[in-house]
Amino acid sequence: MDMNTYDLLTPPAIYCQKPEADIYREEDVRCLPIVIKSENNHYVVVGLVKTADDPTQSEVYAPTVVTASDCVNKCKDVLALKVNEIAKLVGISRAALDLHKKGAPVKNMEPYEQLYAFISDIENTYGTDISKGIRNILVERKTLVQHLISNSNDLYQCKNIIEEVASKLGNVNTFKTEYDETKTNLRLTGIGRMA
Repeated sequence: MDMNTYDLLTPPAIYCQKPEADIYREEDVRCLPIVIKSENNHYVVVGLVKTADDPTQSEVYAPTVVTASDCVNKCKDVLALKVNEIAKLVGISRAALDLHKKGAPVKNMEPYEQLYAFISDIENTYGTDISKGIRNILVERKTLVQHLISNSNDLYQCKNIIEEVASKLGNVNTFKTEYDETKTNLRLTGIGRMA
């Protein structure tokens, strides 16, 4: 083997050097190296943030990913919405919402993300107690659910109505009804008997 052939087989020294550690700051999020991981049929974008203090240490930067199932669960937990009401707020049919919950691909996640952000804002401001008045308290002769569905294009128009429902709900006291067992048993006697 002559010397020219040997030079072609040996990589230059520049390829054998260890790469330098890149340093990123929080302001440089758009410059992060991107890693895409597949988790439960969802693709999650993950970047590694290397801190300026210690380049050997890195933190995982993962933006929050909202799925259709997360959005539906949040709506049920905070506002006690039904599935058909959530479908109307997102602007799709109930069947499509059921498919999206099961993991079918979603063409446009923006309505889900907007609804999730809106419901999270309500939860942070009023908690989950607002769900008690969502169908019972009328504002401008409509329930809160009716206001939300009629303003589904811009849910933040309902902020004043939500405040009014919360204030009315604060003035309402609820008591658990106590039942007399003897009267309950009298009502149920004879049910299911053939004459």
